[in-house]
Amino acid sequence: RWTMVMWPLPENRERRAQLMLHELFHRIQHLVGAPMANPANAHLDEMDGRIYLQLEWQALEAALQHSGSQRQADVKNGLVFRYYRQMLYPEGAPEEIALETNEGLSEYTGVKLSGRNWPETLAYLSDKIDQSQQMKTLVRSFAYTSGPLYGLLLDDANSNWRQNIKDQNDFGKLLKTAYQVELPIDLKFAADEYQSMYNGDEIRVFEEKREAERQEKIAGLMQKFARDPIVIIPLQMMNISFDPTNIQPLDSLGTYYPNMRITDTWGILTVENGAVVGPRWARVRLSATGLSAEVSGSAIVEGDGWKLELTDDWRVEKVETEENYRLRRTP
Repeated sequence: RWTMVMWPLPENRERRAQLMLHELFHRIQHLVGAPMANPANAHLDEMDGRIYLQLEWQALEAALQHSGSQRQADVKNGLVFRYYRQMLYPEGAPEEIALETNEGLSEYTGVKLSGRNWPETLAYLSDKIDQSQQMKTLVRSFAYTSGPLYGLLLDDANSNWRQNIKDQNDFGKLLKTAYQVELPIDLKFAADEYQSMYNGDEIRVFEEKREAERQEKIAGLMQKFARDPIVIIPLQMMNISFDPTNIQPLDSLGTYYPNMRITDTWGILTVENGAVVGPRWARVRLSATGLSAEVSGSAIVEGDGWKLELTDDWRVEKVETEENYRLRRTP
């Protein structure tokens, strides 16, 4: 097993240490009961998903800055937002937990061991939360914020949670137990009542505007990848690199990646102008704009912002009864 780190490394000492420790944890996480997982978490791109995620962060940040009964109240309120969101999106709860187990624990490890003192750590997390609203999406990056917030609160509760991580990977349940939180029966009423304490009005105004823009963007992407001619590429033994801050869920079609690089048995795909990875990482959709039937004999195929470098036994061919293209192994 190897650790791969994005280059160049940050010049700031603490950020550099945090990044390297995050990636080093990935190498050994299977040994401590933290399996790798990359679920879609598409619900966190919807307006209510984003609103109650940010309210959860605001409450947990406040808990880290307080102590005693006020911390207890902030922790409870943060869990109210968490469990109300998961009540709205019940299918999303296991996906959130899976990514928090993967990226959240790794980022907690990086932040915890970065060398920052406590005020510096709080300032770093506060800046991270403030900047998160401006990120294009939170579906893959949210765990980088949730992990340190939950982990540091669990540490401060003198919990032995790290020793028991094999038995329980759900940050919500761990925090609820550590702080002996009793949740209200009516989560919706409590979530509505508490949100004004954590910049709820400001968050909602921003997210309503973003939602209108999101729907317009989705309509354009669905036209490009569901109704216009496409190239379909199967995924078999792929390795992928991408930017987790700019992906876009597209319902049952899959997830849109503005840029990425994939290597597989068929060769190398480099994308600079968008592609859609289908559910369960089964295949990739590319725009077929500009392609013609003559691509069949080419080892290098270039399209609308993408380049496909094929091995000798793979070719792109036009599907006879459709306008689409597919990648298949030659006899």
